[in-house]
This record gives sequence, structure tokens and C-alpha cells, in this order.
Amino acid sequence: MKREAKIDKRQSCIIPGDTRTVVELLPDNFYSTIITSPPYWGKRDYGVIGQIGAETELNDYVSHLVSIFNVLRSEETTS
Repeated sequence: MKREAKIDKRQSCIIPGDTRTVVELLPDNFYSTIITSPPYWGKRDYGVIGQIGAETELNDYVSHLVSIFNVLRSEETTS
């Protein structure tokens, strides 16, 4: 069973967190627009293990971003 975040669907909101985790908590048919600010590769260390942007290889960084956008796009196209 999918665990869902408790969010008022009638209003705009900012949902902070790691997209890889947060997107799984959103209810089906939740969003129609997504604005994101992915971290730059190798520019910041937020002290989080496995953070996006701290990969040693550029291809790994791009793959992580693409996987997130694919999840978001597939959720949008199936709603």
C-alpha cells in the first residue's frame, strides 16, 4: 500500500525534500506542474549521503536527474 503525504490538494504548495523519496508519497493525480531546482553537479555538499550532485561521475549525475524526470513525467502522463 502506498504511503501518502498529507497535503491540501486545493492549494499550491512547496514540498521540500529529496525528489526520489517525496514523489513516492504524493497521491495519484496530484500535480499538474512541477518546478524543481536540481543541485549543480559537484558544487554543493549538503551533508546527505547519496545526495544528487555529489556523484563522482557526470554520467551518474545525469542518470539520476533523468530517472527523476522520467518518474514525474510517467506520473503526469498516466493521470
